[in-house]
Formats: sequence, C-alpha cells, structure tokens
Amino acid sequence: MITCFGRLGQQAAVRSMTDRAASLIASFVDVERQLTSLVALVERAADAGEGVEAVRWAERAVSVYQGCPRQEAHRATYARASAYVGDWDAAEAAAGSVRHEDGQDTVLVALVAAATLQGDILRAERLIGAVQAEFRGDASRSMIVQALIARGDPVRAMRACRAISTPEERAGSLIGVAKAWQRSGRTDRALSAADDALAAARRCTGRARVVGLTGVMSLYADTGAHEQARALFEEARTVAEPIRADDGRLEAMSSIVAAAVLVEGGEAAESRCRTRAEPGERLVLMTALARALASAGELTRAAELADEIERDARAVSDPRSSALSLIQLSWWTAEAGDLHAAGAVAERAAAQAVPVTDRTDRWAALSQAIRCLARAGATRRAESLARSNPERGTAAELAEGLILGGEVERGESVVRMINDPWELSDALCRTARALVYVGEYDRAERTARSVEGSFQHASALVRTASALAFAGEEGRARSLIDEAEAAIRVMGHNLGMVEHFKILAGAAVRIGDRDRALAMADEALRVMPKILSEDRRSAAWSWIAKMFGLAGDPSGVEQVGRMIAEDMYTEQVKDDELAGYLAIALARANEPDRAEGVARSIADRRQRAEALTEVAILFAQAGDVSRAESVAASIEDRQQQCAALTALAEVTAPAVARLLLATALRSMPWDDGLHVLARLAPEAVQAIAHEVLRDHARDDAGWAPAT
Repeated sequence: MITCFGRLGQQAAVRSMTDRAASLIASFVDVERQLTSLVALVERAADAGEGVEAVRWAERAVSVYQGCPRQEAHRATYARASAYVGDWDAAEAAAGSVRHEDGQDTVLVALVAAATLQGDILRAERLIGAVQAEFRGDASRSMIVQALIARGDPVRAMRACRAISTPEERAGSLIGVAKAWQRSGRTDRALSAADDALAAARRCTGRARVVGLTGVMSLYADTGAHEQARALFEEARTVAEPIRADDGRLEAMSSIVAAAVLVEGGEAAESRCRTRAEPGERLVLMTALARALASAGELTRAAELADEIERDARAVSDPRSSALSLIQLSWWTAEAGDLHAAGAVAERAAAQAVPVTDRTDRWAALSQAIRCLARAGATRRAESLARSNPERGTAAELAEGLILGGEVERGESVVRMINDPWELSDALCRTARALVYVGEYDRAERTARSVEGSFQHASALVRTASALAFAGEEGRARSLIDEAEAAIRVMGHNLGMVEHFKILAGAAVRIGDRDRALAMADEALRVMPKILSEDRRSAAWSWIAKMFGLAGDPSGVEQVGRMIAEDMYTEQVKDDELAGYLAIALARANEPDRAEGVARSIADRRQRAEALTEVAILFAQAGDVSRAESVAASIEDRQQQCAALTALAEVTAPAVARLLLATALRSMPWDDGLHVLARLAPEAVQAIAHEVLRDHARDDAGWAPAT
C-alpha cells in the first residue's frame, strides 16, 4: 500500500501508513521480526519517495540490530539498513566478511537493492560484478532495470533486460519496461515488450508463471486489448489452481486477485477474498486487493480496506506463535499438576498448528502438541494425531510424551515400531533422556547403549550422561561418562567429536569433576588439526573455548584465543565471544571482580548480556544473591535483562526467586517464565491455563476443550 500510494503521489497517505506500520512493528516481541520488518519498511518508504522517512527507520533498524540475538543470520539486513543511513563502509564490510560464496551473494544482492532504490546505479553495477550465482545476478540486474525505469530511461532499461537470462526475472523486468513505454505514450513499444515478457513468462512454472501472466494481462487491459487480457486471466487461473501452499499458492492467489480487479471489477475481486476462511490468508489477499484498487485509482475504497486490514491484523494472532505459546503453557501446566487443563490447552495448540502455512513449522508445532497431549494423559488423542500426521519425528515426540506422562511401556513400544534407522536413533536418544527424567535410570542406560551406529551410539551415551548429571545421579553419570568418552573416540566425525566432548565436559563439571572436563578440552584440541573446513574449525574453536570456560580455566581460554589468532585456516571467532567464555572461567575460578569486569568490557550488547547473565548465575550459586541481582539489573536491554532475572530465579531460593520472576514478568512475554513459575507457584500456572481456555472459548464459540 505504501508503494502504491507513493507512485500515485499521495505523500500524506504514505507518511501516515509508514507511521502506522512502524507502530505495528514496535509491538513485535521478537527482535528479529522487528529488524526484518523495519528494513522492509525502509525500502517501501524509499520506493514511495520518502527518503527522510527511510533514513529515520533505517537508523532504528541499525539500533535494533545491535540487540539482535542472531546477528550473523541477519548480516544482509544490517547491510541494507547501513546503506540507507549512508554508512556504505559498514554495509560493504558486512558483505566482505562473509567467507562463503552463497552467503556473500545474498548480502551483495541486498546492497544492490539499497543502491538502486537510492538511485546509485554506478555503485549497483559495480556490486553486481561481484555476484557469483547467475540467478542472483539476474535478480540484481532486474533491480537495475527498475531503477532505470524510475529515472525515466526505458531505452537503457530495455538494453539491461537483454543481459537477463532467468525467465522469471526477464519476464518481470520486461513487464516493467512495457509499462514505462505505455506511460510515455509509446503503445507500439509497450506491446512489443509485453509480447517478449509473455514468451518469458510461459517458460516459467508454477507461481512465477502466474505472476508473469497476470503482469502481461494488466498491460493488455490498460491498452484496451480486453479479449487478450481475459484469455490470459483464465490461463493464469488454470495454472494457479493446482499450486500447493508450500510452492507459493498464496502469492499466486494474490496475483489472481489483483488481476481480477481489472478483468472482473473490484466488487467481484473483493468477494473472492472474503470467501477465504483462514484469517491470515484472507488478510494477505485483502492486502493484494487494496494494492490493486489503489493502482487502479480507486483510492477511497483502497484506504477504507487499508483501515479494515489494519484492524484485523491487530486482532488476529500469528497461529504459529500462538501454537508455540500454548504448547509451553500445556507442558508446564502438566508439570504444575493439572493434567486436565494441560490436555485441553494441548488440544487447542494442535488446532492452532493446523493453519500454519509453512510445512516445517506446522509439523514442528503439531509434533510438540502430540507430546504435550501424551504428557497430559490424553494418550488416545495423541496417538490419533500422530497417525494422521506421520511426519518424521512425530513418533519420537509421542514416545517421549508417553514416558514423561508415566506410560513407560507404551512409550517404549511406540519407539520399537519405528523402521527408519536415523529416526529410530533419535527416538531412542530422546527416550533415554525421558527415562532419566522419570527416574527409570537402569532403563535409560540400557536404551542409550542399544543405539546402533557409532555416531548415534556416542550421541545417545553423551546426552544420557548429561541428563544423569543434571538429575544429580553422580555415580551413574560418572560411569556413563567413561563409556561415552570411549564412544566419542571411535565415532568417526571430527567436528562431532569436539561438539560431544563439549557436552560431556559440561556433564563432568556438573558432577564436580573439573579435571575430567579439562582433559576432554585437551582431547578436543588434539582433534582440531583434522578439521579442515573454515566454518567448522571456527565452530570447533568456539566449543573448545567454552569447555575451558565451563571448567574454570581462564588461561585455557586465553590460550585458545592465541591459537585462533595464529590459525590461518579458520574464520575468526569474535573477540566478544571469547571474552564471554573468559568471564565465565574467571567466575568459576573464584575471581568475581575480574569476571564482572571482563563481562562489562564486551562491546556487543547481546554477548555482553549473555556473559553478565552467566556471571550473575555463578554469583547466585556461590551465595552472593544481592550481587547477582545487581549484575542482572545492570543489563541495558530490557528483554535480555528479563531473561537474566528469570535465569537467576531458577537457581535461587523460592522467596527470592518469586521476587525476581515477578520483576521479569512485568516486561517479558507471559510464556517465557512458565518453567520457573511451575516450580515456584504451580497454582499460578494452573490459573493462567484456565484463563487462556476461557478466552479461547469466548473467542471461538465452535471449540470446546475435550473432556
């Protein structure tokens, strides 16, 4: 909508919508969603001619990035934001710091987008020269085409199209050129470009073909070729019909809705949208309709729809987030002792998972809901859901839930029915840990030892030993650590060996065997020369540094830092990450002042918060709760401070823990502290569950909890 109103010169509407979009983005709890949404808003504002607004929100995006928990995953987003605030050195440095060809291409394409939207064609062309993959290069060239069109140079844009070989990008670029010729009154050239675009579109498949066909159709409709437009509309509908959700069905349907405005009229197109039952899908299609109406000049109706869409968007929850919150609530309600409410909440979580569009996310939510149902004793419903959703891993979730719900025999029988070797190994490993949780230690050890395959066998022993150490079974853990360490040495995967030594070292520290943990760190160092991949060496170095940190050996962490600096075959581990491990090591070595000083010296806000949290936990475990609370309270980012207070509540006495958690709950999402609340105030978790069930019953009169 912002883009459409900008192209129509309605700048007041653009600024109003930009502010409203920013208000919605600010309500996101997830920092990563805030970041990506802000940068999308930046680009829409720039495309709509609001450069000042673009810079304003780009500055906000750069600020949000500093507190982002996974900065590496959002390097391209950061680069785009940096480019908009004029910091091209930072933007290009982000691209240059990516070692792998595929990842570097992703960042470069993002920078091309920023440069073209700013009108810096020379910089964009220079950046394209460094793009390796042909399809990404073509995507970048399409951006150049659009920028040239925006500058009123369709001749040069048409020449740029000739360098594009990918059908999807070629079709889209030619449609843009055709529209430019049409606006300038050159109908002959517009139709010639449209014919070329149609040929490219018909070389595409699925969603891309629908988008291309409807794009050419709009050109024919605008030039008065109504019969040709109608024929292309019907062709696009035929292509769109069999497209599945995983293959872009919603985007294809959005293109059909926009095309219907031109061929059938706005009322008929609106009727198509309103028949959609799923709220999220309906919102997407209504947004496409509003965009199409704005482009067709029906600004009043488009603005009315925009208001309606905003109201609905604020009222509708994201089904995936809702399902995951309900899963958390169900699990900890069962832990708090109310199995009936836990089962009802799990049933609702399963219902919320069904409309999730991404297949992987939907499966993950459903499988966890199955585990919660089994945990709550609703075993028949859990097994019925598992049979109707036979995805990989569902049986493991079901088995784990049954065991944790007290039905050990049934849980083990579910595992025995798994045929796939990899899935069976994963299920046995999870079963062993679940058996530890319910106190079936002999069964847990037998299950871990029964896993076949050297890698899987070692993994099962390591994770079961870790679970035993966490459960306080020192003697059993020590015995299984011996077996696990022997299994690691023959597992045949160098990076996996280092990772498993890291987990096992943590178990050794938990049972008080610091020397054993240090010996494992030394063993991991001996494996390092066999790891050749740069990114894998980087991960291994990080894990080894963490092992020395957990074992309370500051000199070991510093030694690893020097070895990393001398290693020319690895991606560098960040100094801030190493400083975090050093702070942990100093705290465990009973040097609290130095530990806190090192943690506070870390520049990266997220890693500084993580280091301060670890130091605070160690202070609390040593009995200095007031200092621990002071350290946690000094964390600048409110969300990270709440996480630190919650972590402290896990290791402090109930009276203190209640106060810490109460402070955290004022600012953090309600479901983040359930695991601690279940221990401190189980009646509160039960009350939350009943309130949530009442809310859902009011909002959805057609649903009632299963008895």
